[in-house]
Amino acid sequence: MELLPDHQSDLAEAPKRGRPPSSLSSNFYRLNEKCNKTRWWTICKYCYVAHVNDKARVPFPVSIHGRKASWEKHLSDCSYYVQATGKLLNKESDTSEYEVSRSNKLQCASPPEFTSAEQRMFWRLLLEFQAEAMLPAFF
Repeated sequence: MELLPDHQSDLAEAPKRGRPPSSLSSNFYRLNEKCNKTRWWTICKYCYVAHVNDKARVPFPVSIHGRKASWEKHLSDCSYYVQATGKLLNKESDTSEYEVSRSNKLQCASPPEFTSAEQRMFWRLLLEFQAEAMLPAFF
């Protein structure tokens, strides 16, 4: 596959710091143009290959923001991605895994339930501590 000189692969340079690149980034080429201070314009590898193979019928790929959400949206609609990989991009499985993991975290953070006997004992001990330390009942 031939590339234009102003295209760069995301995998060509290893990231020096921060989080690792998304697995979706392997499906896109990075252009030498930023769309804002931190993000780069990208084009789909599969659309670009289709354009190179048949320049008369397939237009140059549209530039896409270098964001995971933009990549997912493009790959879910990209017919060249389906032809090359033989599978559709399934975003719903990612969100369901996120919801399950999030619900587990919320369950772990819930306060423990105390019985009424334990609550009465706590208040009795607290009042005894206040009396021994000569603390006022109200602050």
